Amino acid sequence: MQPALGGGYGGHYLMNRTLWQELRREYEAKGEKLMPCSCRHGYAHRADPLGGLQPLVRG
Repeated sequence: MQPALGGGYGGHYLMNRTLWQELRREYEAKGEKLMPCSCRHGYAHRADPLGGLQPLVRG
């Protein structure tokens, strides 16, 4: 990936990867939705109990 192209580029990158497509199908079969931001949210969720880090809240 090229730096500074934004999150949309990251999503486009993932959508073209075979592994990502397989994971999306697995989640959809369970009635869940997997999106590129799922990676960020999953990391933030796990970082809190492990290191006491708080996710940045904007708004």
